[in-house]
Amino acid sequence: RILEKEMNAGRITKNFKHMELLATLYQVAREPEKAIPVIRQAAEMGSAGAMYERLGRAYSDLLRWEEAERAWVNAVNAGGIRDTGNAWVQIGKARYELDNRSGAREAFRRANNIGGRSWLEFMASEDSTAKALRVFEAQTIVQELKNEKTACTRLLLLGGDNLPEGCNTIDDRYSEATDIL
Repeated sequence: RILEKEMNAGRITKNFKHMELLATLYQVAREPEKAIPVIRQAAEMGSAGAMYERLGRAYSDLLRWEEAERAWVNAVNAGGIRDTGNAWVQIGKARYELDNRSGAREAFRRANNIGGRSWLEFMASEDSTAKALRVFEAQTIVQELKNEKTACTRLLLLGGDNLPEGCNTIDDRYSEATDIL
């Protein structure tokens, strides 16, 4: 607080070194909401990608995915970060959380590391599970219609004077459902 107060009063200059120190102090004090604007200012002072990387981490910790993605992209574009592959994984993770699956896949591919490949495998597994679930649901609908058709046939054989209304359309509905499979 003293450092911030002195910078705001103009007695300590707002240079990169002081802004980085202030951001670190806020982060150590576990005050990410106060750290973020300071990190953003330091990043805008032209410190290459390291501060944008730090900003991306701070936004990711708060689950603020749009800002996290933007910060990580700025980190990669600015350069000077230790692990570009990890930055791409973080971009992919933010895009995944934002439900931008194609953008996430692109970022994970660009990561070209085990983290990116693991995410790609995870997403492929999700896709195949979703497809299997859709097939199962369709098969369940067809089976239910088949059972309904059998029940309608039996009712008709017993004297179909008061058939349920669904029996009038069961052949069309069953045919339609089986065509989809």
